[in-house]
Amino acid sequence: VRSGEAEWICARVKAVPDRTVIIRLESLRKGNTRIAIECVKHWSPFRSKLVRQLFGRKHEQLMMRVDDGLNSALIEEVASFVRNTPNWDYKYEGFKPNALLKVRS
Repeated sequence: VRSGEAEWICARVKAVPDRTVIIRLESLRKGNTRIAIECVKHWSPFRSKLVRQLFGRKHEQLMMRVDDGLNSALIEEVASFVRNTPNWDYKYEGFKPNALLKVRS
């Protein structure tokens, strides 16, 4: 979806509710980078309006707090991808820069 000057990457995952996977990159020293991965649930504007009309604002927030396990599964999938890529470099054979956006659709 978006990226910042080699600092973060946001990827949207279509689900109900939708997810955004945020990958933060922090350069520690030459050749080492700390990678933090988080996943956030959110409703699309249409679904948010529909849920509010059917159940009310209170239930909309309660539905967002229910843990369905998909967030942790997405985080583990991205972490596994990063761990299994031996050289986090675009020149690595088989590595495609857009692969993170296609991790789970």
